Amino acid sequence: NAAAKTVILKFPADNAAKGISGKIMFFRPSDASQDLIVPIELSTEGHQLVSASRLSKGMWRMKIFWNAAETEYYNEEILVIE
Repeated sequence: NAAAKTVILKFPADNAAKGISGKIMFFRPSDASQDLIVPIELSTEGHQLVSASRLSKGMWRMKIFWNAAETEYYNEEILVIE
């Protein structure tokens, strides 16, 4: 959400009810010193909000490592902060 300067992650509703744990890594290819790791702390709707003010402008690789009902998952997305 560019207007609110927030990154919104939506996890599957059926898994959110089972309890999701894990971490989100924001990897900055051009400067590893800016990498950021955030624990997963979902809202009751299964959403995670991360303030984009913590991320400088440019390209980021977002890596999500999460567990639900004893099953491990991994997602990776490219994110551009403007």
